Amino acid sequence: MMKNFFYLHSKEYKDTVCARAVNPHVKYIEQLKPDEVIPFHFEMSGKARDFQPEINCFPLMSVNLKHVLETANNATDFVWHQVTLVVNGQSLDYYVPHFFQIPDVIDRQATIFVGDSNDGSIIRACLSLDKVGDMEFFPMDKYYIRLVISERLRDELKRQKLTGVEFSGVPRV
Repeated sequence: MMKNFFYLHSKEYKDTVCARAVNPHVKYIEQLKPDEVIPFHFEMSGKARDFQPEINCFPLMSVNLKHVLETANNATDFVWHQVTLVVNGQSLDYYVPHFFQIPDVIDRQATIFVGDSNDGSIIRACLSLDKVGDMEFFPMDKYYIRLVISERLRDELKRQKLTGVEFSGVPRV
């Protein structure tokens, strides 16, 4: 039986508001070392969700979302950074995963790139199940725009009815 994987997206609502970093010293998470603290907090107005979009692609996740993702089998190491999300003046604890490395999980023959397949941007990724192995939660790019989860994790997120999450299938061979 082939395993299924899904992109973990931030769901769009009519009232979706992106959080913004306040006094950011770094623009993207890959500029931080895994043992560094994210040196700023995030602010927004509106309604916070379990998966909260952020303007610079920091994946802001509630403690409930974090708990589900912590059950993942992973061959790649990552840490959770605790951050503060200020929503309508109320401070909330949120978490950002920070992976030590981006795993090589794509099938380069089946993936569509812009430019060279060694350093070109990915248009349509295709996972290699042999490379993925037992992993259940991992990024496909250094900006964490493409976070991938297993079908088991997707089903658990749906079961818990977490807000702000949306899924789309990832092709695999």
